[in-house]
Amino acid sequence: MRYDILFVKVELIVTRLQYLLRISYAHVQMMLYRPFLHYVANSCNATKVDKRSYACAAACVSISRNIVHITTDLKKRGLLIGSYWFTMYTTFFAILSLVFFVLENPDSATGQDIFRDAMEGKDTLVTLAKRSMAADRCSHTLIVSLRIIRLSRHQN
Repeated sequence: MRYDILFVKVELIVTRLQYLLRISYAHVQMMLYRPFLHYVANSCNATKVDKRSYACAAACVSISRNIVHITTDLKKRGLLIGSYWFTMYTTFFAILSLVFFVLENPDSATGQDIFRDAMEGKDTLVTLAKRSMAADRCSHTLIVSLRIIRLSRHQN
């Protein structure tokens, strides 16, 4: 009986570590591709953009969505730790990248899905805010930013 409890605990630890490795790998990818993020802006689309730069920018958006999905899955499984700053800030910067894309591409076909992912990530950070002052600050920043986006979308 005691071995079963120990096995379940070890299995949860291993699962959490697997998710954290996935977030770490996605974080490295985001740091590589984020300098190209401005190439997905509408203002850049008017001029001739190198296809490789645009592909890197699109990869940054895709990776940011992946980070939000991983963090949300961690939350659903009860494996998200509020005091672990790396997960929180990686998720925060991923959400900011998604917000940038939505603001720069208001007429994009995928904009609504990306905005939904940003909202999902914000909700995840809000749950962390109860246990972490840094997460609270990040979530307040996102709440204000996403409110501005909603207002600008309703005015257009």
